[in-house]
Amino acid sequence: MNTHNSGQNGLGESPAQYERSHRWQDIPLDVLRAWCRKQRPLRAIVDAVAALTGKKPLSPQTIANFLAGDNQPNRATTEQLALYYLSKNPWGYVAEKGPPNGTPKPLPPLSETLASKDHAQARAEIEKLVELAKRFPDEVPASADRLRIWLEKMLDAEYTGEDLSKRPLDADGNPIPNDSPEG
Repeated sequence: MNTHNSGQNGLGESPAQYERSHRWQDIPLDVLRAWCRKQRPLRAIVDAVAALTGKKPLSPQTIANFLAGDNQPNRATTEQLALYYLSKNPWGYVAEKGPPNGTPKPLPPLSETLASKDHAQARAEIEKLVELAKRFPDEVPASADRLRIWLEKMLDAEYTGEDLSKRPLDADGNPIPNDSPEG
């Protein structure tokens, strides 16, 4: 049975408790507003959104109005800010589902989940967690090393990943790759 879109978690249990997407249209306005409020100053948002989309920059007043939430933003504003959100969250939009008609709670990035203050400390923390688990070799899952590698890659992406919004765009508005494919 294909449970991919059935509302179940794939294990035959109750409906999924999380939602995820890489489409800008799926990010709830309340979630987008809350995230954008943390991205201050407004000038940084204006510049980043313009660089990412290649479109005319949103005015600081447009962004301030969006953050205030006093009215329904137009689609172009929402699209640009949501694309900015996705550029800063390489895993896409991932959230715990809220109560019916409630606002979902986005999961924090791995870098915010760890108690570390910088990239090197965060990598050391992941390594320590895996090494502690390995002290009980009869109990540690075979996936411990794969999990450590995956966690380190996600952490590296958060701290050192390329900001695709800084890539130049071609005539169709698509990012131009940094390296040409080898043939």
